[in-house]
Amino acid sequence: MDPVKSVDLITAIYPGRAALNTREVARLLFGRQDRSAVQSVIRLLNAGTLIPDLRRLKGRWLIPIAALGAGLDKVPAVPTLRSVRIVGMSAPDQYSPTGRRRRKTNIGPRPGIPGY
Repeated sequence: MDPVKSVDLITAIYPGRAALNTREVARLLFGRQDRSAVQSVIRLLNAGTLIPDLRRLKGRWLIPIAALGAGLDKVPAVPTLRSVRIVGMSAPDQYSPTGRRRRKTNIGPRPGIPGY
């Protein structure tokens, strides 16, 4: 059985569409379409990492579904947190911060300094 291509999934979600805007691509990639997700999509498009050689049309991004699907199919699968195995993190002291901490000294009362 052949794996499902991204183009087929995108056309099933957006039937009859040839291109998507950044808000719709953010919904596809991140599952939400808030400002930070849209900005992340715009950053990926500006850098050319999502779809190389894609340009804006009259100041707006219109992403062709065929190009988006081809770009997503080229991206290797990212492991999720459930698939990553954490090894050697059993000791709780590994989570403690390192470095020196400031300590109060035992000089005594300081009459002219507020808070003491």
